[in-house]
Amino acid sequence: MPKTLIYQGLITGLIILFFLSKNAISPVFQLTNSPNILTKGHYGEALVVEISYSHDGLEEWLQQLTKPYPLILADAHWLARSEPLTKLLIEKQIPVGLLGQKNEMYEDSQLLDQELAVFYDMFQQMPLWFATYDDLVDNALLEQLFHKKINVLSPTNLYPATPNKGEFIAIHVHRQTPIDFQEVTNYMKSHTFLSIEESLFGYELSTKRYP
Repeated sequence: MPKTLIYQGLITGLIILFFLSKNAISPVFQLTNSPNILTKGHYGEALVVEISYSHDGLEEWLQQLTKPYPLILADAHWLARSEPLTKLLIEKQIPVGLLGQKNEMYEDSQLLDQELAVFYDMFQQMPLWFATYDDLVDNALLEQLFHKKINVLSPTNLYPATPNKGEFIAIHVHRQTPIDFQEVTNYMKSHTFLSIEESLFGYELSTKRYP
């Protein structure tokens, strides 16, 4: 299936839409003016932690996270069964996007809306970021996400790779991928990582992530 890649230097538009939510201005930003996939930033490296399973130590690791936070991409099923961890993400204001299923699963046209409904139920807003489980996104899915104003990511490399300029490094926290969170912490301390927004823009956007 075709996969369109776009680098920061090729980002052709930034649309910022503001809407009022509970008396606060909350920006929703769309980084491209056509359906595309963001694969790296321009100002530095960023971590993307993809979570679909609660390994031992995950809650403690989340509790100990300090800024700049990695972007958490959370599976909808994991969110639904992990309410205490979801509340922790909200309390710490850690940025959270949606981790989808394998691309082929979206032949079911209702799947994306079902996942988005779970995300909205948890956070009272739609995700700014999305990636599929297998990092493949066909044109039909890409169009759906674009029209919903959700930015699509495809990490450049996998932990524990040594990050190169602008790369998005993915850390997989899945049932079939054992992980040592102390080693992850050591990895984060041994490299300079920015937030996903700093990597893309060079500064943090003042986004209201949670109600």
